[in-house]
Amino acid sequence: MALAVSGGLVVVAVASGLALTVGTAPWARSAPIAPSPSPTSVAVLPATTGSTRVVLSAVSTTSGTVAGGTSVTLEGGNLDAVATVRFGGAEGSVAVENPDQITVTAPPAAEEAEGVVPVAFFDAEGEPVRFDAVTDAAAAVTVDGAPAETVQSTLDTTTAQESVAASTDLAVPTPTPSEAATGVLASTKVVASAITFAYTPDPAVEAAKAQAALDASRLASQLDYLGTYWSDYNSAQYGVIPGNDCVNFTSQSLIARGWEMDGEWNYSLAGGYSSAWASSTAFNSYLAGHPERATPIANTERSRVKPGDIVQFDWDGSGDWDHTGVVTSVVGGTILYSSHTMNNHDQSIDAASAQRIMFWGV
Repeated sequence: MALAVSGGLVVVAVASGLALTVGTAPWARSAPIAPSPSPTSVAVLPATTGSTRVVLSAVSTTSGTVAGGTSVTLEGGNLDAVATVRFGGAEGSVAVENPDQITVTAPPAAEEAEGVVPVAFFDAEGEPVRFDAVTDAAAAVTVDGAPAETVQSTLDTTTAQESVAASTDLAVPTPTPSEAATGVLASTKVVASAITFAYTPDPAVEAAKAQAALDASRLASQLDYLGTYWSDYNSAQYGVIPGNDCVNFTSQSLIARGWEMDGEWNYSLAGGYSSAWASSTAFNSYLAGHPERATPIANTERSRVKPGDIVQFDWDGSGDWDHTGVVTSVVGGTILYSSHTMNNHDQSIDAASAQRIMFWGV
């Protein structure tokens, strides 16, 4: 504190710089003077002023794959106010590490759709949570890419500056608040309660889609082959096995589907037919030994059967397989198939009255 006498005035300067008080000394002998303006206080808001604000200072990522499961870590203050989160129309999960950090997990994208969705946060009562973004980077992740409102400076120096300008004898320095004193308010931007999250392609999902498209194309080729050659044999390419061409025809359709011949299952004009290519019983044994190609399905499991699968019949229950065809349609409990020798297409499997029926899922 400094003391000075000037023209009958006692000037007391407070070192803190927060206030300046001017008064008249009782022993001063001078002419009366006009009263000085009322002293103006310059208040610096303490950090606790912002303690109830939910502050967002950092977001770890704003994108992830459509499969979901991406963790997004938010840092700031009072983030434990967040109880639930929604990515677009789907609810994610919230894990609170501490009041200054939470991690939310993105759910799978609706219908695996790519694109940007808003992310909204809610408190325990279901009310939207509004954030104060401390940095421009944090504010930039809002839905519109800009803060909704800018908080005014915590220092209101307008009145103080007017008072100082009115006095030619006194120079009152404008106090500079410390970072600790102002807390988050001086640099805070109030932003909407939603950030954005960009759903990007997931390699596994994309691979599954590509495989599904390939499988659909191959099945279409197989069914098209059956419809073309069930009565008009493709003998120029595969020959004909008189009275027993059913497995030959089935095998041809599998080639059309994309299967490749191997050492056990094959045909050539020079070498003829392997047993697995020509015999129902041998073909059954071949499929049983190659689970990578087909899966056995019992007659009691008809709900698992789909177009393109293989059906086999044992007419008399002797244990040998007497006939082979390919499923062309499954509608409710009705399964239709196509075959050679009997030369049928879209025939019900129950029309043959076989003692045993089984399927192979391919």
